[in-house]
Amino acid sequence: GHFVFSPDSRLLAINDLFSVIRLLDTTTGEEVAKLTGPEPTWYAPACFTPDGTKLVATCSGDTALYVWDLRAIRQQLKELDLDWDWPDFPPAISSKPRQIEVLLGDLGKPRPTLTPEQKARRAIEKYRAAVEAEPENVLACNNLAWVYATGVESVRDVKAALPLAEKAVRSAPTNAVFRNTLGVIYYRTGRYREAVTLLRANLDSNQDWALACDLYFLAMSHQQLGESAKAKEYYDWAIRWPRSDPRYTADYLEELARFRDEASERLGVNSEKKK
Repeated sequence: GHFVFSPDSRLLAINDLFSVIRLLDTTTGEEVAKLTGPEPTWYAPACFTPDGTKLVATCSGDTALYVWDLRAIRQQLKELDLDWDWPDFPPAISSKPRQIEVLLGDLGKPRPTLTPEQKARRAIEKYRAAVEAEPENVLACNNLAWVYATGVESVRDVKAALPLAEKAVRSAPTNAVFRNTLGVIYYRTGRYREAVTLLRANLDSNQDWALACDLYFLAMSHQQLGESAKAKEYYDWAIRWPRSDPRYTADYLEELARFRDEASERLGVNSEKKK
């Protein structure tokens, strides 16, 4: 994930949990605090302010900046006798509030509606640049592999996706998201039994919040193996999977609808009746 150090190098801010930034003591590795964001998204720590009392982060899609005022947070925790086990920050230096004018520019204009192909091409461009800059960034490898494997057919490239996904799973073999990506690629490349083994592990571990993706591709893999009863079982389970989780973005639900339609066609069922 993303991480930054405080100006004195004593704190590490890292986003290894969904919707959370953890602050770690760089000397001991112990967790000092968890900072939970207001939105269900990944937060990427960008920097601390020079005095180390504020943490700035971006979010998925880079559509906003978020700032945690660590001094203010700790002051409120002190009043509840719940302060961090960490030295006090130096007193704030009083100064005259600055007047800031925000020029929205293009941000003030409505965002254009992109087609699924345009969204996929933008994502590929973004993640490919990230992988080229940091080849060992397994999150970027996984994300690029996912778009290559699940994007519309005009941008799909499972041959390029396979080594990226395998690298991510080798680095974090218990990561349910990485296993899901590799399982999808195994399905796309006709390795159906391997896809079943990998995706089934996510169901057994119950770690994957996006379990419906596993279920749709499990259904299609079993169908390709001639195991129609199991295929229908997983398909029906996927159809019943809740669509109201706060972590589900509009893009994810759009993607899930495409998987549902693909699975419906593969199994020869009418998805309209299952909505």
